[in-house]
Amino acid sequence: MRTYALQVRDTLGASRAKDALDALFDQEDRHLRQQRQGTNAILIPGGPFVMGSYEYSDEMPVRWELIDAFEIQRFPVTNLEFCDFLNACHDPGSEPKDEKGNRVIDLGESKIMTKRGEYAAETGRGRHPVVGVTWFGAQAYCQWRSSQESGVQYGLPTEDQWEKAARGCLGRRYPWGNTFEIKRCNTSEGGKTGTSSVGDYESGKSPYGCDDMAGNVWEWTASSYKEEGSTYVLRGGSWFSDPVIARCATRFDFDPSSRYYDVGFRCVRTSK
Repeated sequence: MRTYALQVRDTLGASRAKDALDALFDQEDRHLRQQRQGTNAILIPGGPFVMGSYEYSDEMPVRWELIDAFEIQRFPVTNLEFCDFLNACHDPGSEPKDEKGNRVIDLGESKIMTKRGEYAAETGRGRHPVVGVTWFGAQAYCQWRSSQESGVQYGLPTEDQWEKAARGCLGRRYPWGNTFEIKRCNTSEGGKTGTSSVGDYESGKSPYGCDDMAGNVWEWTASSYKEEGSTYVLRGGSWFSDPVIARCATRFDFDPSSRYYDVGFRCVRTSK
């Protein structure tokens, strides 16, 4: 019945299902609020959740997906965090590349510069999400993070992991519910014309307590857009996106070598 109600909503827009769905979302929020962790790593419990929508063909169908529990970062990776990786692994005098020669980041698209012989975030941009990072660069960062913590493995989230962390179990359209609200996220509607510090939109948290999963920056995932495809899925929209694009179910395919001013990432972590 819940899946059917979501199909009606996504097909017809505002419907008689709205009140019932809002009540379910409130119930889910009350339940999960008691379980939130105060750290940057948030536990997403295993079990079924509603994935997809009927708004665009590549989001269809609405279905129940079953996944295992995992931990995901509360925020996207910031410029300060990425600078730690760059300074540990790359010479500021050359273009950052991974072990296979793939470019890691386009500094011209980012808010990171070289200063006094090291990588540094632009003034006031330290807690903004890093942008201009390729899929290869995001993977390289995850590998480096894994090497820094014994017994922990970092990686990019799969599509289903990202979507459950963003929308909870019941398929809400945005992390907070079904109705777009301009004050809950950094999208084109807000007119900021750039990234914002992670955590600036406290009221835009997902049911599990994840921030910035609608707007601010697109986020790389570990999932190919098509089976055995050569592009990877971005999720979440950015400061440049409109409300339709910032929905939790939106999928966008992107070349892994691309480096754009509104594309970043966040990590999941598991025990080795």
